[in-house]
Amino acid sequence: MPDGRRFARGVLTGWNTRPWQTDCDLGQQGISIDGEVDAWFTDNPAQRFRAYGWQVIEDVDGHDADSIATALEQAGEDSSRPTLLCCRTVIGWGSPNKQGRASSHGAPLGQDEVALVRETIDWPHAPFEVPEEITAAWCAREVGAAREAALV
Repeated sequence: MPDGRRFARGVLTGWNTRPWQTDCDLGQQGISIDGEVDAWFTDNPAQRFRAYGWQVIEDVDGHDADSIATALEQAGEDSSRPTLLCCRTVIGWGSPNKQGRASSHGAPLGQDEVALVRETIDWPHAPFEVPEEITAAWCAREVGAAREAALV
C-alpha cells in the first residue's frame, strides 16, 4: 500500500499511538546505494512530516538502544497525533573499510570485512546465532498482536 494511504489509514484507525521510525540521514550523509546524493536529493522528511501535523523527534542515534528507548518514551507522551522518529545512522556502521560508503549498500562485505565488523562491534557469536537474551528483549509478537487486536 502506498505510504500516503497507509499513513492516512493509520491515523484513522488509531495508529497515532504508535511511533513510525525512519532513517532521516539520506541527504544529510550524502550517500545512497547509487553514491553521492547531493545533486538530486532535496527532501527533508522531518519538515515534511511536521507539516502534516505529526510529532517529529529528531536526532535519535539509531545505533544506540538507550537513545531509541528515550525517543520511544518521548513519543508515547503525545498520543493525539502520529510520531515520526528520525534515527541518525551510518550506512555500513561497524565496517571499518565500508562504513559511510555506497559500497556497503547492496553488496556482500566479504569474509575479511565481516571478521573486522565482528571484532569492531565485539560480536563473539557464530554466524546467524542470536543470543536468547537479545531475542527475548526484542521479540514482541504477542504484545504487538494484542495491541493491534485492540485497535480493530
